[in-house]
Amino acid sequence: MPANFYPGQTDYVRKLNDLALAKDVADIPRNAAAAAASAAAAGLAATSASADAVKASAQAASASAAFVSLDARYLGAKALAPTSDNAGAALLAGATYWDTVLNGGCLRVFQAGAWMTIPTNVASQVASTPAGGIVATNVQAALAELDTKKAVRATTLAGYGITDAQPSSYVPAWGSITGKPQFAAVATSGSKVDVGLGSVDNTADMDKPVSITQRAALDLKASQNGDVTLDFKLASINGSFIGGMQNRVINGDMRINQRGVPNSGTYLIGYGLDRWNYDASVAGKVAYGPNFYNVATRAPGFPNYLGLGAQGAYSASAIEAYLLQQVIEGNHLADLQYGTASAKTCTLSAWVYSNIAGSHSGALYNILANKSYVFSFSVPVANTWTKIAVSIPGDLASAMNTNNMQGLHLRFNLGSGVNFVRPVTGTWITGNMTGVAGAVNMLANNGNFLITGVQFEVGTATPFSRRSMAEEMSLCIRYYCNSFPEGADVTVLATDALGLILSGGEAVDSLENNGRHTVKFPIPMRATPTINMRGYVGNPYSWACQGTAAQGGVQGFLGQAGEITNKYMKVKSNTSARQYNIQGNWEAIAEI
Repeated sequence: MPANFYPGQTDYVRKLNDLALAKDVADIPRNAAAAAASAAAAGLAATSASADAVKASAQAASASAAFVSLDARYLGAKALAPTSDNAGAALLAGATYWDTVLNGGCLRVFQAGAWMTIPTNVASQVASTPAGGIVATNVQAALAELDTKKAVRATTLAGYGITDAQPSSYVPAWGSITGKPQFAAVATSGSKVDVGLGSVDNTADMDKPVSITQRAALDLKASQNGDVTLDFKLASINGSFIGGMQNRVINGDMRINQRGVPNSGTYLIGYGLDRWNYDASVAGKVAYGPNFYNVATRAPGFPNYLGLGAQGAYSASAIEAYLLQQVIEGNHLADLQYGTASAKTCTLSAWVYSNIAGSHSGALYNILANKSYVFSFSVPVANTWTKIAVSIPGDLASAMNTNNMQGLHLRFNLGSGVNFVRPVTGTWITGNMTGVAGAVNMLANNGNFLITGVQFEVGTATPFSRRSMAEEMSLCIRYYCNSFPEGADVTVLATDALGLILSGGEAVDSLENNGRHTVKFPIPMRATPTINMRGYVGNPYSWACQGTAAQGGVQGFLGQAGEITNKYMKVKSNTSARQYNIQGNWEAIAEI
């Protein structure tokens, strides 16, 4: 307020203060009410905010779960088909991903345990219709286009008399499908292309063309030798060999024993069981026989075997050989084509048994070329039957006999000296060998060796080729036969000629005035045989001849073999007298 206040002067400052005071009196209650209302609104807002926070939290959880579910359903863009979802869990049915590589990019869905491709162009899946391809690029347009083409097709077919008329306008053809009769329309005009038969060829059978693929297949059936009659090759039926002699070994199952070798063993060098030859430099070192040693177990399916055993430990000198072998006739080996680029690989298989475990050995010897192929085979467990199989390549460089002479010698080494064994090379080598250097030496270790089920065949090993007893016997008789009773030991002579066979007299020779008898062999033999006459003790290698009473007794005249061929022999007396009975046994030997 001014220090000098003039009378009558208006005090504006006071008036202003009075007005302000009056306004404050009026505004304070109103402001208080507003403040109270504002406070209440703030409380409501806080409550609402709290509820919103709960709702937001729930929505966040739901969104998180939805994202996890979406992440398991849609796996994103990938270059390779995934095997698990993005979290590493198993794929769910309906899971999808965008393949960035396949078809230039496409959507794939996991269904029934596999990824299925959803085509990006539906129309591309419609390959063709009777009138041509669909051009539309979406399903709706494609269906509309198909309807249009269908109408055009119906009009075209109607022009040829083919309509959707009742079945009476058709004729039955080719039976029925799902129980409904099928009908073929009868068209009076139009080409086969117009009715959807453009690919049908009604050319006569004789004139139908053969495709390149079919021609190649047919050509394969023709023989390389130009023999077009051989339209297929069949090695066996139900495991049984057909069309030839599969097993080139004879009596491989050790059933035939025409010489009557006893199962107690013999020390003789030479042939024992039919076709099997024990060859040795010194007699008495090894004994052999059918089922010799009589082991408790037999090879599966083979009741017979050939057993060989050392008669004390013996170390052979360098020039001594001890072996078991079968000599295979050349006539049975011509197809092996040795000495040519087509020489065939063969397989030797057998069941073997020994009281000495380890690597045993043998050899295949070509006598014509003086070459051998030595091989080894394992007997892993002593006194146990073991099936072996040895592959032997054909000799490309050297031929062998392919006639009735010696072809190949199949050998099993029993303890030969160093001159007859060589290391395994896998090739044919020069020399007459029996086995492998360093292999098991049965003789030196006083051991034994048993064998059966021997097979030598072209190609890989097959089950043993079982021939009938008659077939096997006929094969054996080609090399050896005799007149002795079944099972008789031909090395044991009868004590009396009267106990031997009795032959009735044939025609009397007008020139020699001798009794004469023809003996025909059961089958032609390999070659003219050597005849061993088996008589009585006093004359073991001649037959007894008996004439009239005045001409003497049984021992007065001796018989002898005269004319001999591979089919028969003739026996006569060596005395110029009329003998009506000739008694004795014989054996004919045509072994190789």
